[in-house]
Amino acid sequence: MRNRSDWCQLTSIPLSLFMVVLVIGATAYAQTATNDPHGSRCSNRTLFGSYGYLAQGQVLPAPGLAFPFTSTGRVNFDGSGILSWVEHTVIGGVQQGSDWTPANGTYTVNSDCTGTMVVVTPNSPVPLQLFISVVQQGKQFYSVVNGNAITAAWARLN
Repeated sequence: MRNRSDWCQLTSIPLSLFMVVLVIGATAYAQTATNDPHGSRCSNRTLFGSYGYLAQGQVLPAPGLAFPFTSTGRVNFDGSGILSWVEHTVIGGVQQGSDWTPANGTYTVNSDCTGTMVVVTPNSPVPLQLFISVVQQGKQFYSVVNGNAITAAWARLN
């Protein structure tokens, strides 16, 4: 029969192993928090639901030409990379399309909360490529349209 000190030595090995694993885990968590002080990790799921937007700037169709651009609308993100929206757009003082023009596209949100959107709208002869930065855990984000001087602010509606 083993005495009490033998039993304490045997049970201290699993306890010591548990403490080592706990310290390693805490260190890994601290390193993650140090790399990302706000604890924000993004993905396509970060953008989910309906957002409203206001976009303004200039359409640059050719060197030396610039037309004022304003657009507002509502966008729905499905959380997996597909979007749909309606927009009301005015370029150079002229309404584009119907009162509300439907559009659709795709989006990608990177782990650093940057990303891209590609939107097909009848109001543009080519698909729009937008670069985005997601803030406030996906409650808002900002965009710029590649190839034009158009920026937008977006806010979650739900």
